[in-house]
Amino acid sequence: MRRYLVLFLLFAILTAAAGAIVSADIPPTWPKPFSLYAGKTAKFTFEVTRPGQIVVDVTWQGCKLATALADPSGKLVNTPALQSSPVKVTYAATATDVQKGIQWSVTIGSPPAAAPSQNPVATGQVDVHVPAALITPGLQGQVVVPSIPPELLLPPSIQSVTPAFGSPTDVVIIKGKNTPTDKTKVEAWFTLSTNATAKGTIANATKAQDVISYEVRVPGNDLLHARYDGKVYLKIKGMSDPTNSLVFHFDPCPQPVINKCSPSYGGSGWQMNFYGYRFRPDDKVYFMVSGSREAGINKIFLNDTHFIVTMPQYPTGTTTASVYAERMCGGLPVRGKEFIFPISMK
Repeated sequence: MRRYLVLFLLFAILTAAAGAIVSADIPPTWPKPFSLYAGKTAKFTFEVTRPGQIVVDVTWQGCKLATALADPSGKLVNTPALQSSPVKVTYAATATDVQKGIQWSVTIGSPPAAAPSQNPVATGQVDVHVPAALITPGLQGQVVVPSIPPELLLPPSIQSVTPAFGSPTDVVIIKGKNTPTDKTKVEAWFTLSTNATAKGTIANATKAQDVISYEVRVPGNDLLHARYDGKVYLKIKGMSDPTNSLVFHFDPCPQPVINKCSPSYGGSGWQMNFYGYRFRPDDKVYFMVSGSREAGINKIFLNDTHFIVTMPQYPTGTTTASVYAERMCGGLPVRGKEFIFPISMK
């Protein structure tokens, strides 16, 4: 009796398996419909059993959507971006791709809304054409797909720029969401005047939770010699639209700042190290001596935070000295704040 029962179950399984296969001669149940709420994704699976061209066609009504095609290992074979309908994704599957497995997936994602929505933000259908002779339509559902980086499905934006003002060579921190952690895939742009836009240099990018922080060196030159309330924004390579912009106060004629010396006191004819920021090679260095200014001697510019200079002679009994740096910008002198330090008469 048990033997007949086993045979019956085996027959039932084989019959069910045979019924699961859809021949290429029989139209599969594609296209598949979808309806997306804000910030959701819909995943469709299908089988590819031989090398050749895979074509995914997506059409819909509603907001921009991102379409991601993944191989059996979960690796994306295209670069998703928010686009308007319709979208076509093509990929030439290789023999190596087929060796990974046969189940592929296409995921369609919508950006989050500023406020909760009671209605779908996009409704449409997806159609898949594969090189295999057999195709099995998969399950559609609104699920999160871990293999798809969130920054590729959600719209990138910048949250803050700190400080919100700066001058050429200053470093500011721009914080973004849904932006690349790879600094080579993003650009930071500044509007420095009504007719000038310049790209800043991204020195570093770090991630903390879902926020990406970019260390950006402010661009600019002395040809732009007026302060300007401009903007800063990011451009993601491969995406046509930039992020939102934030106000950035640009000052092309910054004051050089001295805030430290070594040794901590000076003397007549001493060679001194001065530290601060915004130093430039052509800055002039002046010391105040008995109410008049005297130029520093043999200035050596090391970098934008450190220079070396020889002090002038000070009268006997002098107890303190002051020093400042000065530069020309747009034909006008820009004088830094005086730094005061003690004098040794030894």
